[in-house]
Amino acid sequence: MKPHAMTVKRSDQVLELEIEATLLLCENIGSSRALAVHLLIRHGEWLELLKLSCDPNNYTDAEAFADDYLVTSILQKNPRLPTGIDREEVAIAKFWEFEERCSEANQRLEDWYKGTISVPSDVSSCLFEAQKVISQILGPLTRSKLSFAESRMRFGPGATTSLSGVVTQGKKYSHRPLDVTPRALAFRTFCFPEMWKQSCVNLNVRRSSKMRVVPKNAKTDRTICIEPDLNIFGQLGFGALIREQLRIFGVDLNTQSTNQVYASMAWELDLCTMDLSGASDSVCREAVWFLLPYCWADVLHFFRTDYVEYEGKDVELSKWSSMGNGYTFELETLIFLGIITAACRQLELPTDWVTAYGDDLIFPEAARDLVQRTLDFLGFKVNGDKTFGKGVFHESCGTDWFEGKNVRPIYFRSESDDFPTTVYTMANSLTTWALRFGGVEKIRDKRILPSWLRCFTALHRKDRHHIPYGYGDVGFYDSLDRSCPSTHDRDSRGWNGWNFLYRKVPPLKKRISEEGSYLSFLNGNSSEFSLARESLRGRFGPAVTKKGYSLEWPHLGPWA
Repeated sequence: MKPHAMTVKRSDQVLELEIEATLLLCENIGSSRALAVHLLIRHGEWLELLKLSCDPNNYTDAEAFADDYLVTSILQKNPRLPTGIDREEVAIAKFWEFEERCSEANQRLEDWYKGTISVPSDVSSCLFEAQKVISQILGPLTRSKLSFAESRMRFGPGATTSLSGVVTQGKKYSHRPLDVTPRALAFRTFCFPEMWKQSCVNLNVRRSSKMRVVPKNAKTDRTICIEPDLNIFGQLGFGALIREQLRIFGVDLNTQSTNQVYASMAWELDLCTMDLSGASDSVCREAVWFLLPYCWADVLHFFRTDYVEYEGKDVELSKWSSMGNGYTFELETLIFLGIITAACRQLELPTDWVTAYGDDLIFPEAARDLVQRTLDFLGFKVNGDKTFGKGVFHESCGTDWFEGKNVRPIYFRSESDDFPTTVYTMANSLTTWALRFGGVEKIRDKRILPSWLRCFTALHRKDRHHIPYGYGDVGFYDSLDRSCPSTHDRDSRGWNGWNFLYRKVPPLKKRISEEGSYLSFLNGNSSEFSLARESLRGRFGPAVTKKGYSLEWPHLGPWA
């Protein structure tokens, strides 16, 4: 392939492959949008590429929209693009922008309590109804519910304010000083797991979380706040409790399928799929105190971190919690579900099609205006680019629908440091998209084949493993006739099937703390003890070729 005018280092093997595969995709899609994307890539106009959008209102056909949506979107979430954007600076600026919105919302709510400002009567009624809905979902805070939360308290997979670098569950439970905020200090005395209490005698009191920035997409990074040890431990327990109460109410946060199914039917049922900007950073303090029963807000406040450490200084937060807090996701779901349900009840609309998953909201389009004005009053910001009401296009929880047909694009944005794994991911996502309208066991869109072949030939022959569709990104998904696997001899149980080779990159394992690993296992953080050897998160050993087995091998059909 001829060189193209880009400021890309040849050493960036992954980005080179992603760009070449995208150029081939544009050439074979062949639409005017594909031509435009091709030219922007050729001339290195990355910022212009990121500005492109695909308006579903300009299309009457799902397949034509899907084609243009694919070529427009495929690189837009790629953090490797040489855009020149300081993504960390953008992320931090957004954090403080939403912090300012929370501050304004706190003041607005306080003024409303005092009667110094007026609020539209329908918004006021919606807020009071949302109180009732949330109280109905949570119910009284009983001893059994507190016991449920305590039994689910645990550490998450990430860092804490006292622990970074090599982070394992065993190290978190090891004999070491733990960070905790002043309010949560008493937690060790009354609620600590007994065996852990004996090995953990030193507590470091601090009042702040730590702001960190992690990759998100080509335009911006994402801010997270790393919590003190005992705070995140307790937060995850109460997050699990709120999740359980939502499940009992009818919203299961352990699956996205409800949102996805509702979004697929939204164009026929006149539903709105709404998305918010920076929702995790927009839950202001006063909103929680107002909307939740006091005892629930108080127990969440017990584990809340009031400050964030930024540039060496502690800054008091106007938001209740941030991304990194162990119950933020469940809390925001609860609040949004309360608001959209309340709006529908107030307008006497059915609530059969009301659901929430984080800030992915679905409800009748007729309630959209009231929902938006109520959210605005509380300081939330509706994302107009990703909110859809009347029309043929809707999206929710990673699925995009045009007249009920799945038109979700794929994205080249793998974060794996292993080149073959990235190639498998790219090729398999292309295969999945190629089956979008043909379906498994029908046909694969032949326009995708050149890009797929570019991925396939990017690897040495020894790594070109053919595996069944859906087995994982450890080889190339392919049909049985092209893969030619060996048959699995019928065993004593009467099973037979197919044997094949695949490439696996195993995690590095190390014994960090035998006592800590055992305590982690007893508390339910680890599924197996395995002699205290733990996988080191983000660290991997050399790749190995292994033999796989599958009872079935789906036929993918020809490229046609």
